[in-house]
Amino acid sequence: MDKFPFENVHRSEGLVHAAPVIIADPMKLPLPDHGCNLVFASHILEHIPSPDRFLEEVKRCSDRIYLEFPSARRELMFAWSYHA
Repeated sequence: MDKFPFENVHRSEGLVHAAPVIIADPMKLPLPDHGCNLVFASHILEHIPSPDRFLEEVKRCSDRIYLEFPSARRELMFAWSYHA
C-alpha cells in the first residue's frame, strides 16, 4: 500500500507496480481483521503523526509486522538524505 504512489520526493526511483497498489490512509487500512499474514512497513513510522494508532491498526489487520526505520549511519553510508 502506498498513500502517495505518484509522489517520489523520498524515493530515489519510482515504484515498481508488480502487484496491485492500494492507496489508503495508514490509520484506516481497507483490510479485514487479520486479513493478511504480514505487513511490511518500511520508513513510514517516522512520517506518521500518531505512530501508536498506526501500530494498533496494523495489528488489527495482520498476524505479523515488519518495521524498518531510518538510521543516520545507513543514510550517510549510501549518501541518502537524512531524516531529521
